[in-house]
Amino acid sequence: MTWGPYKYVRHPMYTAIFVWISSLAIVAANWFFVLAAAGTIAVLLVRTPKEENMMLSMFSARYQEYMKHTGRYLPRL
Repeated sequence: MTWGPYKYVRHPMYTAIFVWISSLAIVAANWFFVLAAAGTIAVLLVRTPKEENMMLSMFSARYQEYMKHTGRYLPRL
């Protein structure tokens, strides 16, 4: 899928989670939410390369080409 948000980033849902959990931690100003945000972000940062390796094994050259044109979490300039 290379249309919609996937045209710009490979993991738009993770980007949304990063923004949401980080903003929740900032607005709540509570250590629990800061730790929850850090834990969530850590899990997603570990999970993403595993997902991309799976995609590379399934779609090899096409996914490599897609990776050249899109950013992982933020659009490429």
